[in-house]
Formats: sequence, structure tokens, C-alpha cells
Amino acid sequence: MNLHALLFGQYRPRLISVVGGGGKTSVLRTLAAEYRAQGVKTAVMTTTKMKHPRPRSLLAWQSADIRQKLAADGFVVVGRPFDERKIGMADMAVVEQTLKSADVVINEADGAKMKPLKAPINSEPVLPVQTDIVVIVVGLDCIGRKLKDVCFRTEEVMKILKTDNEDKRITPRDVTKIIEKGYLEKTPFPCVVLLNKADGDPVRLKAAERIAFYLKGIKCETASLFPAPEIF
Repeated sequence: MNLHALLFGQYRPRLISVVGGGGKTSVLRTLAAEYRAQGVKTAVMTTTKMKHPRPRSLLAWQSADIRQKLAADGFVVVGRPFDERKIGMADMAVVEQTLKSADVVINEADGAKMKPLKAPINSEPVLPVQTDIVVIVVGLDCIGRKLKDVCFRTEEVMKILKTDNEDKRITPRDVTKIIEKGYLEKTPFPCVVLLNKADGDPVRLKAAERIAFYLKGIKCETASLFPAPEIF
């Protein structure tokens, strides 16, 4: 499977922002590996926080270093060290320079604490104005499980679903409402939905069909992105 073709067809965005839960890092790694294999100069960055790349020598937060890594290796991870585990967003001037130097930039614009489903608060996601397209990721392993076990920002999810029951089992209709209210209504950029972790499971595949049906007019694709390439 070619993830770029699945999500974007023949169109190659300049800045892709990835949001939601259930496999954002896998999306970043898979797309970055595909672009590198094609000789496309690729930068991965964050406007929130993400784990340090491995090896850490992939990381840069000065424009000159970013240009050097792109020229030498065709790949760089852009962000400032936040602590021993995480990196944060680079300076905006550096981000702008990265967009000039790279052929494509893939941005992690949301955090979900490893949960498959998320509803963002008002300050989320953090989408650069240069964003060309937003990929909204959902992990299909949320289907049929308790809200409190699979959702990040449970209070926001409960508001959207108009429930006070943390033990509510997540349905395809619930996922649709969270995508619509949490992301589509707040996002000024074109969006595509990726339903990840299908894993050939009949229940998950059926749920994906229902979600795609409910999301009329929105491109909605189903995939299984594990294991993702260990590119950073």
C-alpha cells in the first residue's frame, strides 16, 4: 500500500498536518519513508510536542543545519529539544525556512497520549497557516470499547456526544460526531480522514464503512499502518 496515493492521489501537498489519535506517528513515518524513497527532500516537524528522533542526529532547529541535512540526506526532523524525551516547535522563522528548503513537510499538530480517539480543546490542533491539507487519524480499535479507556480529552468527547457516562461504548456514529465537531468544524483547511488499525478485523472494517457513509463529502480511507518504518 502506498499511503501517499491512498490519501492524496497524484497531488503532493507542501505542508501536511496530522491530527487526531490512533497512529499519527505511523502516518508521519510511513509518508516520510515513501517520500525519501522517491528522492523527495522531506522534513518532519511538530507544532506541539513529539518524541526525540532516533538517532538524535536527525534533529535540527537552526535553518543552516536544516538545509545541510536536507542537502546531504534528504531528510530532517525539525524541532527544539524540550526535555530528555520530547521536542517542541522550532521558531516560526525556522519553520518558514524549512518550507522553502524541503519539498514536503509533515507536521504533527496534535497530541493524544497514545489513545485511538481524541476530541481537541479550543487551543488544539495547532495548524500552521501554510497547511495545505489535514489528515485526521482515528484508531479503529476504539470501536465497542469504553469511552474512558480509549479517548483522550474525555471531557471534550463527552460534551460532543452529550453524555455523562464514561462507560459508554464507542460506536461508528460516535466517531463520526467527534471527527465532525472536534475537527472538521474547526479546521479551515482541506481534510482527509484516515481510519487506522483496521487489521483485517470484520467488526472494524464494518465500522469503517459506516463512518465513511456518515462522512459524506469527506474523503475517508481505511488502513493498517503497523509496523511503521523506523525512519526516525
